[in-house]
Amino acid sequence: MAEAYRHMLLDYVEQATLRGGHTPHTLKQALAWHTRYRETGSMLMPPQAPVGKHSTGEKKPHWQDEVYGA
Repeated sequence: MAEAYRHMLLDYVEQATLRGGHTPHTLKQALAWHTRYRETGSMLMPPQAPVGKHSTGEKKPHWQDEVYGA
């Protein structure tokens, strides 16, 4: 199951590192994962919602603009 989160985690680390800081993090994105889990029972993004260079697609859904600050 951990493999299913690989691309999401790599994207998270990439986004958090861009922000810098002693312990890079993106609270808004992390909390979105928690919200998605509460609403759907899974932290995984829908298959049609890849994002970042570690993902398998080019398009990102509108809700990720809010999460990633685009």
